[in-house]
Amino acid sequence: MSDNFPQPPLDMVMPPTAQLVATVCLASVAGLMFVAALVHWARTRNPLFVLGMLGGLLASVNEPFTNVVGMCFHPLIGQWKVLESFGRPIPVWAVMCYPVYFGGLSCLMLLWLRRGITRRKFWMGVGIVMAGNAAFEFPILAADVYVYYGDQPFRFFGMQPTFFVINVLGAVLGALTMALLEHQLTGARRLLMLVIPGVTQIAAYGVAAPHMFTLSTDLPMGWKYAGTTLTIVLGLLVIDQISRYAARRFPAVTPAAPTAGSERRLEVSGA
Repeated sequence: MSDNFPQPPLDMVMPPTAQLVATVCLASVAGLMFVAALVHWARTRNPLFVLGMLGGLLASVNEPFTNVVGMCFHPLIGQWKVLESFGRPIPVWAVMCYPVYFGGLSCLMLLWLRRGITRRKFWMGVGIVMAGNAAFEFPILAADVYVYYGDQPFRFFGMQPTFFVINVLGAVLGALTMALLEHQLTGARRLLMLVIPGVTQIAAYGVAAPHMFTLSTDLPMGWKYAGTTLTIVLGLLVIDQISRYAARRFPAVTPAAPTAGSERRLEVSGA
């Protein structure tokens, strides 16, 4: 075994004030999204958005795995731990990210799919999901609430940009899967919706293989940059293919152009 394998900073201390702020803010956003999902359920008698939010929360069990393969670390000292796996404890604030990102933002994309979507609007949704990711990632990284360690290519402001692409891919895959199965899963089978966010998040890691493999080796940095670049390009290509499929499967309804006969009738009625 190589002695050069990067190790997480085990002596890193969780900043207490930043942890409190991150936890309160993310829990508040998640809570508001849950309330909105419950209101939607009461009005439409359709629990899909509530199931999507709960599924996003359940997907948080993936966090330890993603931390290991992505070389991401939550400080152990002073952490408010919720769960632990792969030897990685996960704090409350990180768990609260999941219903927001893989629940609420996926449900927003699902709403757009229901109403009909174009490729342009799909990519607008992708941009909104990425912006939502950045809104909580950058401040939390700046406060040292967590860190990406090791030789991380393209890291800026502490963030590994690969995860913008992987996270978006997981969120839109979740939205598309729920949209496709919404009318297939009825009755008690609707509960299967709970596993979709977690499954699609892990499915998105298929395109991350080049990044994860090269990151976890002692190869020169050039190879690691190549692996990360390949992952980002593959991820964007897959998202683009999904946008093409979504635009065909859930087409936007465009108003019919008026015919010559209808225009004459309007002129007569106006006269």
